[in-house]
Amino acid sequence: MDMTVHHEESSDANDEPKEETPSASSQEEAPDTDEVVVVTDEVARATIEEAEILARDEEEESNEPVAASSDDEPASPAAAAGAAAVARSTTTAPRATTTAPRSLPAPPKEEAPKAAKAAAPPPGGRVSPIGPLPVDAMYDPAYGDPEFYTDVDVTYHYMAVKNGAMRIFTEEELHLLDELHEFLSTEDCIWSVTDEHMQLIGKILHADLPPTVNVDLLRFLQPACMNLDIVLMLKGDKNKAFSCLANNFEKLDSTVQVEMMKLMCNLCNCKSGVNWLLSIVDWELGNKQVTNSQLTIRCAVASLLSDCQKLVEVAANFILQVSRFQMSYYEDIVVEMSFALFQCLNSDLPEVTAFFCLAGLIGFFHMSREMPGIMLSLGANLKQHARKSDRCAALVAKIEASLPKF
Repeated sequence: MDMTVHHEESSDANDEPKEETPSASSQEEAPDTDEVVVVTDEVARATIEEAEILARDEEEESNEPVAASSDDEPASPAAAAGAAAVARSTTTAPRATTTAPRSLPAPPKEEAPKAAKAAAPPPGGRVSPIGPLPVDAMYDPAYGDPEFYTDVDVTYHYMAVKNGAMRIFTEEELHLLDELHEFLSTEDCIWSVTDEHMQLIGKILHADLPPTVNVDLLRFLQPACMNLDIVLMLKGDKNKAFSCLANNFEKLDSTVQVEMMKLMCNLCNCKSGVNWLLSIVDWELGNKQVTNSQLTIRCAVASLLSDCQKLVEVAANFILQVSRFQMSYYEDIVVEMSFALFQCLNSDLPEVTAFFCLAGLIGFFHMSREMPGIMLSLGANLKQHARKSDRCAALVAKIEASLPKF
């Protein structure tokens, strides 16, 4: 009987006007009664939840119309869900555009390192009595430029060595000497110095030859010492040819001593050369242990106290060369050489030699805090050098101005 009543109600509904006829989709669905109740409850709950979400979104974004116009037909639950999704997508899009301008570019991070670098302490972590050190920890050229000895006729001295030491050369050694000349006289030569060439140099230096041969050989090599390849070869020389020659420095002829000191000055054109000359690494010489720094100090002190004016001048230039690099870890070496330097300054010197000594002394003041006290204890007379030239007077004034601080 329930089915009969249902059909009669449907027939009554068909007699109504067509304007109120439900949609075709609703007529096609004819499920059982129990199933209709279950589906209707789920759809109702979903519709209520979606309606609440849509109401909240419409309240938050009331300025953006998302609902349909009043003339449209009422939407089905599926349509309401689609409208809610569209409303959520349209409301979230403006949020992204409003938050984007808030992300400002980060300030440049390079400002802090620059300020820290400018305020960094001087090398060695201490303040110099002469004033602030240069940024690159090099000697200020305003106090004086050192001299390098590169104005050498390489080919002339090569021929002099070849002729003077011909009797000790083999055919292979003559070929090595020719290669060494090619390397020193050609700027774009791809060949470099090897161990065999260093052994040949040591053989000439320590052979029983006239001093003039060693003079020509040292002059021949002086421009090469401006090249880093030679410095690297000196560090790797197992025979220690130059170091052994420096060990006998006091016994050498004065002309050989002058050229030896010139070669050491040219080695100071780079920090690697200075580090090799002042190295404190022990190595065996005969039955004793020595260091390059000990031999270098001996050469410098003997030259500063020599009676040969040219040797004293070159030694003073060497002092200036060493002081340019402001390496505080060589403080003990500086103090040892300073005693001979003050003794040299107490004597009458030519203007060039006095200028080198004064400029080197300023560099030593930067490298060691003990220098002002040593100067006051020894009583160095610098005023006699102030009258030699304006540049010497400026250096003397700079040194004396620093003494009252101690």
